[in-house]
Amino acid sequence: LEQRAQALGVHCEPGAMELLVEKCAGDHRQVLAAFDRLITYRLHDKQIGTADVEEVVSAVSSNLHFRLLDKTAERNITECLRLLEYHTLESAEQFVAALARLFSEALRFYHYERGGLTAEEIGRTIAPRPLAGYALKKAMERWRLLLRRYSMAEICNALDALVRADLLVKEQTELSQQKAILTAFYLKLIDSAELKQY
Repeated sequence: LEQRAQALGVHCEPGAMELLVEKCAGDHRQVLAAFDRLITYRLHDKQIGTADVEEVVSAVSSNLHFRLLDKTAERNITECLRLLEYHTLESAEQFVAALARLFSEALRFYHYERGGLTAEEIGRTIAPRPLAGYALKKAMERWRLLLRRYSMAEICNALDALVRADLLVKEQTELSQQKAILTAFYLKLIDSAELKQY
């Protein structure tokens, strides 16, 4: 994306492309389509910032993944279930992976921060690609929120449940079955004590 922007003479604010990829849940087709919309949107001054991504990409269909991650971190399971009921996920398998990353990164963030690492050091260490700027700020907000809403035991139990959910969504190709698996996962989050049985 950065090379494409450079070839078109468009400057991207640090973190803007990372946010775009996250909002599109890493879906290559959706990312490119959203990027093309951003180029058109900012063609007059050839600058793309995180605010532009927030404004333009909010309507992308796979932005559902992004909203579900936020609602999961908030522990707003009722809203998660509502979103699952009324909207179609691009890829349940991809979303389960994003959820697993959310919980595991929050757990690692907790230990890194307690170990004395700075935000910049955590950003360089915690993700496959270094996080910086707005993308790191947004990720830290989500991790901190999740850590306030879930205990360490609940996070570990959620990760165990996500391993099971990951196996199940890979076995099921029907969208209705995949949604049922994700709904079951969220129902377990309502009563985290039940996660051990999932």
